[in-house]
Amino acid sequence: MTEAMTQAAVADTLAIQSLKALYCEGADLLPTDAGRAAEVLRGVFAPDAVADYGNGLLEGRDAIIAFLVDGISPVRDWLWHAIHSPFVEVRGDEAEARWTIVAMMRDKGSDAIERAYGRYADSLVRTPEGWRIATMRWIEEARC
Repeated sequence: MTEAMTQAAVADTLAIQSLKALYCEGADLLPTDAGRAAEVLRGVFAPDAVADYGNGLLEGRDAIIAFLVDGISPVRDWLWHAIHSPFVEVRGDEAEARWTIVAMMRDKGSDAIERAYGRYADSLVRTPEGWRIATMRWIEEARC
């Protein structure tokens, strides 16, 4: 591998890691500023993205954002994601990525803090605007 290819691969990997961090920031905004959250998430997903949060497939960026806004904003007081152990494999203009996740949340009107542990499995595509999530699957491993 040439030095230029190595630099490009590192740049792509960092861009993808930053995109996932932006996804988490957008999701964390849902309880407190759904409008801003939707705006952030619009820049994360490809227009024809598909997501599976364990309740069936959501097809299209607008459907994914509506699901998140309608499902989280009205019921959560706050939400906090931490992403770990990124694995990113770039193949030209496509990439696969996997992440471990710890999410903490509190429902409105509750004092209990809930924790979800799991993984995201993503495929990404390079667009003229940069990397975007094409498919995303949440794999929950534990909730307490």
